[in-house]
Amino acid sequence: MPSGIGLVVLDYDQAPVTRRCLASVAAGSRPDEIVLVENGGPPVDLDSDPTLAELAVTVIRRERNIGAAAARNLAFGHLAEKATVERFVLLDNDTIVAPDFFELVAGSSLERFEIAAPLILDMDTEKVIYAGGRFDRYRYPAVIPDWPAGETEPRRVEWAPTAGLVFDRETWLKVGGFDAWYGFSWEDIEWCDRAVRRGAVIRVEPHLRVLHEAHRSSGGAFSPERLRQWSRNGTVFMFENAGWRSRLHWFRMELGLILKELRAGWRSAARGRVRGLGQGLLGVIQRRRSAP
Repeated sequence: MPSGIGLVVLDYDQAPVTRRCLASVAAGSRPDEIVLVENGGPPVDLDSDPTLAELAVTVIRRERNIGAAAARNLAFGHLAEKATVERFVLLDNDTIVAPDFFELVAGSSLERFEIAAPLILDMDTEKVIYAGGRFDRYRYPAVIPDWPAGETEPRRVEWAPTAGLVFDRETWLKVGGFDAWYGFSWEDIEWCDRAVRRGAVIRVEPHLRVLHEAHRSSGGAFSPERLRQWSRNGTVFMFENAGWRSRLHWFRMELGLILKELRAGWRSAARGRVRGLGQGLLGVIQRRRSAP
């Protein structure tokens, strides 16, 4: 059993949502330390609620949004300096956990260099929406959207979303931080893929469950900004982690979606995706030039 548990939560101008997440943490067994990164926007008021005020929260404040990847790195860097914290937990701020969640996290027997992914349930329906993720033959990522009824054994997956991740200090130090260039979107896919390439195993643990208000932290599933980030970062991932067939498949998929969005009258969504593809190609060139 780990000697201590540290939790990382990010906030970007969503104080009520973040307080709801932390209130669920406070309602049951608690981690030994919580690191809250206020990643731009007004501060999150924890003092007016006596329950939240009791939590052991270290607040790292940034005046501007530095991106989810860089903000998480700050938080985990802080935890890595704490000799008493051995197990790290990452939750999106638009999640809620059950009262026994951290008790179950503490009791989970992770093998060396293992990453545990909770089942992610829709907050309204409480049905499974994420059970880890996999890549197709073109390295295109897809979430696993369901879980077999009654299945209690963990299942190995190729990646898992940052709505919820559990791993030990040694894993963080061996894999390294999230790629800060990604900012938001694909940063979880890239980090998990890098971890697996370095020998890690990712398993969905069905006894760990997290309620999630999907896409709340990214402005909605089809917001132009979210689509821009998806196309931008996916382009870089494909050029750096896949072959030419996968890259061509990626562009065929994205261009097909752009045409569908234009036909449906979703011009802002299509523009966001086009911008992302262009920025991604530019990013590929810039990253290659700056590579050691």
